[in-house]
Amino acid sequence: TSESLMSRRGILQSSVASLLVPLVASLPSPVSAATAPSRVLVLGSTGLIGSAVTDKLDSLGLANVGTSTDGRDGTLAFKVPVTGLSTADVDGLIGRVGKFDAVISCVGAIGSGNDYNVNGATALIARTVNVPVTYISVATEVKESVGGVGALREYMRGKDESEAAVISGGGSIIRPTFVYGGSTFGVNPPRVTSGYGR
Repeated sequence: TSESLMSRRGILQSSVASLLVPLVASLPSPVSAATAPSRVLVLGSTGLIGSAVTDKLDSLGLANVGTSTDGRDGTLAFKVPVTGLSTADVDGLIGRVGKFDAVISCVGAIGSGNDYNVNGATALIARTVNVPVTYISVATEVKESVGGVGALREYMRGKDESEAAVISGGGSIIRPTFVYGGSTFGVNPPRVTSGYGR
């Protein structure tokens, strides 16, 4: 029933919160005057994850500039071509952005017909910029569970390439299992509405 489902969800959320709150409280603050970047480039800043990232940066008072495929909402237009990114594409973006000293890549696509190039675009960016790169990828458990599912093969191959480049450049990878949020359910990309969490 919906009541028992809600009850189980509440218990799970309470359990997770009871484990995470002390852990997070014990961690040093990740942003201080000494460590804060002066300006962050957020790739894919208008998507579900990217918009949450820019909201968080704004709430921390960290200057940021975002990209989107079409330049909407005051972002810089930056679309990955079907032939893949070139060094000239990345250099052009860097020239338009100006000064930045950190990158957070939230770029991703499932079922786009260009999944490999879009999900692998962060690899070239990480090899080109000379600043720390954080890449939002996908959990290892998710990769293993989908195995060789044809529809996700190019998505995963691109993610793997970007992860390898970010790691070799000393960057960071964030690997969520499943992302909740937004106003509608979806299959492509998979989405569960924010009524279930965020």
